[in-house]
Amino acid sequence: MTLSPVKKWTFPVIINSKKEPLTADDYHAALMSTSTGFYPVSVTNLMHMGIHFDKTVLKELGDENERKVHCIADGEVVAYRINGNYQNISYGDTVAYYSTGFVLVRHLLEMERVEEKKQPTEPNTENSSTTEKPAEDNSPASSASKANDTATSTNSTADKAGTTSENKPAEAEKEKLPPHQLYFYSLYMHLADTAFYDKNSKMPTPAFWEQDIYRVLPNHKELNKVEGLCIRDKADNSKNDSILAVLQVGTKVNLNLDLHDENHNWYAVTSLAEGYSSIPELKSIKHTQGESQIDILGWIFIGKEVTSLEFEILELKAHEKLLSDQSEKISILTKEFNTNWVKSKGLRVRKDKKILSMLPGGTQVKISGNKKAKHFVELTEVIRDGKPTIPLPKGNTKIWFDCLERISRGKKYNEVVVLDTPSPIKAGDLIGHIGHDHTPQISLSQNSAEIKCETNLHVECFTCDDLPNFIAQTRAEASKLPEEEKTLLGISKQAKLLKSPKDADTDVGQHTEIKVISKNINIKWLQVEITVSKTKKKTAWIENSEEISKSINAKGNITLATDKKAWSEYPLQASELSNNSSIIDTPLLLDINNGVFKKLSHRAVDKDGTLWVYIEHALDKNNAPIRGWLVINKENVKKVSCWDWFDFKQIEEKATTKEFYLDVKKSSSRDNASLEAYKPTLKETLTILDRQYHLDQKKYAKIDAKSFNGIKDKPQLSSALSRLLIQSESEWYSEMDAQGKMPKWDALDSEFNEKAKKALGYLEDGDVAKCDAYISTLPENEQESVKRGLLLKRQELEKKGINNNKTIEDSFYTELKLQVARWDNEKEKIKKMLWWDDVVKGLAKQNNTNATNSNSANKSSTSAKVKPPAEFCSKGKAWFINPIIMEMFKFTKNNLTIVIDPGHGYTKGTSGASAKIYEYKIDKNKTAKADITNLPQKVIDNTNLIVGDEEDPDRNERGLVFDVSIKLKELLKANGYNVILTRTQRKIDGTDDPKTRQARIALTNKNKADYFISIHADGSTKYSDSGAHVIYPNTTDSKVVALSKELAKDIFSYYTVVPVEPSSPKKDVRNLQVLRNSNKTNRKVLIELGFVTSPKDAKALFSNIDLIAQQLYKGLLKNLKKYH
Repeated sequence: MTLSPVKKWTFPVIINSKKEPLTADDYHAALMSTSTGFYPVSVTNLMHMGIHFDKTVLKELGDENERKVHCIADGEVVAYRINGNYQNISYGDTVAYYSTGFVLVRHLLEMERVEEKKQPTEPNTENSSTTEKPAEDNSPASSASKANDTATSTNSTADKAGTTSENKPAEAEKEKLPPHQLYFYSLYMHLADTAFYDKNSKMPTPAFWEQDIYRVLPNHKELNKVEGLCIRDKADNSKNDSILAVLQVGTKVNLNLDLHDENHNWYAVTSLAEGYSSIPELKSIKHTQGESQIDILGWIFIGKEVTSLEFEILELKAHEKLLSDQSEKISILTKEFNTNWVKSKGLRVRKDKKILSMLPGGTQVKISGNKKAKHFVELTEVIRDGKPTIPLPKGNTKIWFDCLERISRGKKYNEVVVLDTPSPIKAGDLIGHIGHDHTPQISLSQNSAEIKCETNLHVECFTCDDLPNFIAQTRAEASKLPEEEKTLLGISKQAKLLKSPKDADTDVGQHTEIKVISKNINIKWLQVEITVSKTKKKTAWIENSEEISKSINAKGNITLATDKKAWSEYPLQASELSNNSSIIDTPLLLDINNGVFKKLSHRAVDKDGTLWVYIEHALDKNNAPIRGWLVINKENVKKVSCWDWFDFKQIEEKATTKEFYLDVKKSSSRDNASLEAYKPTLKETLTILDRQYHLDQKKYAKIDAKSFNGIKDKPQLSSALSRLLIQSESEWYSEMDAQGKMPKWDALDSEFNEKAKKALGYLEDGDVAKCDAYISTLPENEQESVKRGLLLKRQELEKKGINNNKTIEDSFYTELKLQVARWDNEKEKIKKMLWWDDVVKGLAKQNNTNATNSNSANKSSTSAKVKPPAEFCSKGKAWFINPIIMEMFKFTKNNLTIVIDPGHGYTKGTSGASAKIYEYKIDKNKTAKADITNLPQKVIDNTNLIVGDEEDPDRNERGLVFDVSIKLKELLKANGYNVILTRTQRKIDGTDDPKTRQARIALTNKNKADYFISIHADGSTKYSDSGAHVIYPNTTDSKVVALSKELAKDIFSYYTVVPVEPSSPKKDVRNLQVLRNSNKTNRKVLIELGFVTSPKDAKALFSNIDLIAQQLYKGLLKNLKKYH
């Protein structure tokens, strides 16, 4: 199956506890609060190509208890590993647990070729991005002031527009060049183990796990007690607490014939015969015999001397015959068979009516047959977490279905699973749950199930493709992009910030009624019109606030509650930058349509439509914080797209692990600003970290938690770190030598335990050469005293018997042993973490299979456009990208596809419902005519005065919904959404091929729409019929119905132009063609904006085109934010 390019993005951990969705800057800040896992260098002095979500980071994001891990983008799962139980490292009397679980997802990042259009192909509604688009006009005054010409002016321009290729199906499409493509991978490491899901059975599990697995419910009431012979921890049945398990009749055990009681009645069991098991599973216990200890499983009562090592547990009557009517022994034997021990319970496995074996609670199995309550099902496979007590024969065996629960689990435990067929996954889908990297050391006596592990998730992104080439290609293509697709702001060094606005030079008096004439009211200063006299008006600017913007009425008027300062000219003037500015010295890449830049306090538009934004976080050349107003598209300030890769730095890191470690170690004592001597990744990292300190402080960053934590509240620096693109060797790869050792990690022995090994060697065997080797590593002024101390310690240990292999209790000696073991254990942990080689082999096998299938199948034109993914580099090399910065690609055209369907107008003469020119009588003897814009309010309020009507040729449903659709499209495109109109002409003149409903649905399906919104207006013969509503599908697909109903509610959340009917949203009862199953969109609705035949509705509709689009946009955005 061909991998589809990414359309949707999200963050790996999603916190919904805050009112506003978290932004990339929020994540950058939170990630700087951790204590270890920073990108791209860790406080362990090693390269670190991922980011860490620990408890502190989660708390900063809003919920320290969040555990779900989400896929960051659409793709396919290619490999994973899940631990049955967390792995552990032994430290003698203590142990630490960690997760090696991971999921690896492959993604396709794609940039379509930009077509350079020779002439406009749609109505000319897109303005230059140097100004705020008229589409963002949400001013009621703007809409009201155009009441007389809204429809007619649009008619005069849009009706003449050309037709795009969307409605020229007969015209052969020019062969398009293939898109620019980059395969990349996202990795999610240290995931929760299977025991987590066993303990939390209601937790959702990943969809790519094995789905058809059943588990024996451990405490189900219909489990049966094992019938058989007790095995005890001692040769004594006087107390029931000595029972370890009950061995089912038929179990074969291996005896130690030398371990028995005085009368040869009780024998020690050393093991169960191959294939046999017990409930619960037996573990070795120590039996002391003389000075030695022997491992056994327990003791069973046989009642007589035996000579065979293997013994089969017989039924009670058969066993009694062995005892030849010895009543005392038979009495003991009977007790051993009739314990009904509660811990030995399981699910019976039958063949016909015969009980063959038993399965302990928790056993995972596969079954077939009639999977219904009160039925037996066929046992086809025992998978894991339990064994049959007696080996099962081949053939038909049955188990009771009621004792099972369906679960989803990994295919294998503690092994890398490379999927034969990658499993599709969407952005936001469940990857797993956060596990941990390393627990504190705990006592071996502590129950591991009760350990409270510190959560820690590692996430990284990398590509094995040629990233520099991809960047060069997409940068070149980005230069052809239209301005409206450049949704980010790139600010270079030397950009100027206006420190402050001009002082107010006038005022507006209390209770003065003013008209807001700014097209957008979500801005810092509003342009207003003040009536001075009946013949004179003047304009001014007033400072906006949430209170003011909410009090603007439908006509755009507002009455001020208090006197307010005002400006006769716009408060921000570019001419002031020469003498009232700060100069930025840190490049910034900002999303000016999200986060703080959406607030009116940070956004301003002058009378020419020029956009200004308020920058809070920038630095000057001395690293001093500066803030102020920035004007868009001036020198060193430009709109960019994600494909411009603005201020990204590419670093090829060639240092070995040890070289890099020593470089970081050296940097810890730096006392000046020079960084030229350091490796490139370290140099760039320290360059950014240094900028948190003012130059006058003469302070210099180190690779420690304090330095990273210090830029937590400096997004200009934390985001700069995320724009470092680094080619290096993956930490999940290590070359192995013939002995299974890892040379790159063994090279660090000298830094972690070589000294301790030499000192320990001397203490244990007295080898003076080892002592001298250790002493030579110390500073000269310490050598003599340390050597004298080692000589004395060696003499002390000799007296304690170290030469005779006696157990030595000495704190110094013990600490040296721990130092040696600690690094060796850490290397063993590193080895268990590796997965790169396994994935290389698995993907090579997968690619060979795919190549064979591809050669045997016909190649379609679609698949020909998709290049195969680059092979994993066998030496572990890749380009690494900060996972959070990848979210910027949500601004590509691939992000979301929204189809807007302006109703009617698809064939000549289909205008839908029409507004009216009304004939009315106010005076009994006098009639008059007027269209909706000139109809007296008295007639609008009392439709009984209307005596007749005729269709208004200039105002109809077709034109109204087209105008609204165009405005809505502009709003969506300005925020990075891919929008398709099913109709691109306001009026069909009869010269084009008719576009049917089927063709609109075909267009929608072809573009794999995420949303389908059909916009209509109602009509009626009754003037009193009024109101708006939304219709959602009435199909058999419950998911589509639920998603569409939610969209129907959300999209009218802010709609006030026409009152919404109380019964809205409504289920489709007319089987509307655009809402049927043939339309494959998951979220689809049909909107009725109001009745164009109602004087009241029509007046509001045709007077408020912009406001309708704004309100629909806000409602749609409400739904989009829930899922995207």
